[in-house]
Amino acid sequence: MKFSLFNIWASVGNNLVLFNTLTGALAIFEPCYQKSIRQSLEKADVQGIPTEFWSDMIEDGYVVADDLDELDSIRLARKDRLSRTDEFQLCITLNKKCNFGCTYCSQFHDGRSLTSNGKEKIIQMFDTISLRAKKIELDWFGGEPLLSLRDFKSMNDLFIKISKERGVQYLYSITTNGYLLTGGVIDYLQKEKPSRLTITLDGPPDVHDLSRPLKKGGKTFWVILENVKKAVAAGLTVAIRVNISSKNADRISELFDILENHSLKNVVSVNLQAVVSSEANPYEEYCLNGYALAYSIMSIYRTEAKKGWVVLPSTDNMQVLGFCIGEYPNRIITDLDCNIHKCTQMAESDSVGKILDGGQIELNKAKDTRWTGKDPLCFVECRTCAFLPLCMGGCNLRRIQKDGDQYCLGWKRDIPTFLEVLLLNQKNLSSADEA
Repeated sequence: MKFSLFNIWASVGNNLVLFNTLTGALAIFEPCYQKSIRQSLEKADVQGIPTEFWSDMIEDGYVVADDLDELDSIRLARKDRLSRTDEFQLCITLNKKCNFGCTYCSQFHDGRSLTSNGKEKIIQMFDTISLRAKKIELDWFGGEPLLSLRDFKSMNDLFIKISKERGVQYLYSITTNGYLLTGGVIDYLQKEKPSRLTITLDGPPDVHDLSRPLKKGGKTFWVILENVKKAVAAGLTVAIRVNISSKNADRISELFDILENHSLKNVVSVNLQAVVSSEANPYEEYCLNGYALAYSIMSIYRTEAKKGWVVLPSTDNMQVLGFCIGEYPNRIITDLDCNIHKCTQMAESDSVGKILDGGQIELNKAKDTRWTGKDPLCFVECRTCAFLPLCMGGCNLRRIQKDGDQYCLGWKRDIPTFLEVLLLNQKNLSSADEA
């Protein structure tokens, strides 16, 4: 028997915490066992494990057979990803206009909307893929998609109709700044419920309003928050995205407190994402990268997890952090010219294909294969990394852009804090389930 490749461990308080990134097993060893377990792990000698832990260590995947090639699990995960040819993940860009003037926005807003011809191509594409799809997930995107409310409703209603007629599971979401979630919009969404609304708040009011003001000037925080509350009251699922930079990293905990004070604690999820610099808005001097980004996010998550917030998936679902959605065969992001992309951060000129008249999809195989052909076991640094099941080779866009080592999962930069957050998070999940 031998230790799994995917064990990570660290002392948290007086205890030793052990986590297996493949199985999701999480164990805590009290101080009296910490020395023997640590020495056994450090020496890769399973014989040092106290006998009372043997069966559990094997069952949870911390200890595996000598002849087991654990990398086969990664190969099988990649094979499963490539086999999902009857599942589609679509992202439809409705416009390139916005009512906000965000300081770091990565898009050029030229005021255009999807043309009649563009809408027809996308509808025909949807109709075609629905003939062979079992499941279609679609995110409505912009610009600000709710500025194209009529197009959104008419196309969404049609997609619902087509899916029902063909027995296709159709799930849709909206990425919106939340300012236009008026009563009429919420009434529609309550009738045809989306799987999720993703809405951005960048900190407490003074911080958020500086980075995300109205285009013509004006504050937005409290309007958005009230709209979030109305959406939640209507039974809609809301995910709060926080774009983190050096400008707001030390103020984000205040946002969690505001959400809690408005009865939104663990009712909405909160996801921290890095602000990126772009040609549209160069922002490099404020971007957090590498350890600075990982440290900021982990510090915030630890602080909020101590207050009872659920900040991560459960340990047995951590693999949702795995393959980037852009690496799946049927990931399609459309722009206003019906070009196809794999990532919303890709330059518009770097498309992987296009939608033709009639709705057929034409791909540039070489460019598309850079995404679908990604094999994390081809990367030397990944084959021996215990975090591999969680990130499957990391951010593919940053690999393509040759962006240093920024493709790596930030958690690996501070394992003790990561494990502390996992412990707190599991406790909070249990409390949420009991409630």
